[in-house]
Amino acid sequence: MPDKPTDRIRRLLQTARQAVKTLSSTLDELEEQLAGLEQEAAAQVDYLVPDDQAEVPQLTPEELEIASVKMLLTFQEAAGLLGVPVAAVRDMVGRGELPVFKLGRTVRIPRKHLEEYISEDGRPSLVEEEITVPKKEKAKEHIQKNHAAQVIHRDKKARQKTNAPDSKDETSLINKKPLLTVEEAAVILRLHKISVYRLISAKKLPSCRIGQAIRIPTKALEEHIEAVRAGEREG
Repeated sequence: MPDKPTDRIRRLLQTARQAVKTLSSTLDELEEQLAGLEQEAAAQVDYLVPDDQAEVPQLTPEELEIASVKMLLTFQEAAGLLGVPVAAVRDMVGRGELPVFKLGRTVRIPRKHLEEYISEDGRPSLVEEEITVPKKEKAKEHIQKNHAAQVIHRDKKARQKTNAPDSKDETSLINKKPLLTVEEAAVILRLHKISVYRLISAKKLPSCRIGQAIRIPTKALEEHIEAVRAGEREG
């Protein structure tokens, strides 16, 4: 018995429903992955965090002992030995102050180059001995100053890339929406969106989740702006 037209239509509808369901599931997965990447991006901006807030790697005594005699160091180990954030070590490498060695797809810092950087006379020291405290503190101070300058420079460039609205646009955007996207908050604050992620990550700007998306309550943004302005008045 041949199919009725209605049977064919039902089958087509069923196939369409299944396709929509599959697409919906795929979209949910993509949104979840995107949210994860957003969080990852926020976590990877430690190079934008000032030195008094950036986390310095704390090596265990065992790790410190191993790092002190290794010929090739990870960025984490080099930062732990120097007592500075990993981002500061990245800055040194980026400026060409600290040569690196590529080992396959990984990058390592030869210990002798770290010692050369710390050494006051600049002579290489290949012996496996502890780096003296005065030299280490002097190097640490120099690294932190350079890192702070890099942070200010990068943040300034990020601000320049952001299209700053006039006060009328800013007010209308705040009044119009109870929740703002990270991009909208960045426009209002006249910051790069990575700087907004930094504020969220440092818990200086409250945020919430709507499904898998990150949103910033307008009230929280207004309070943050007021706090910044109050700080500027006091300063």
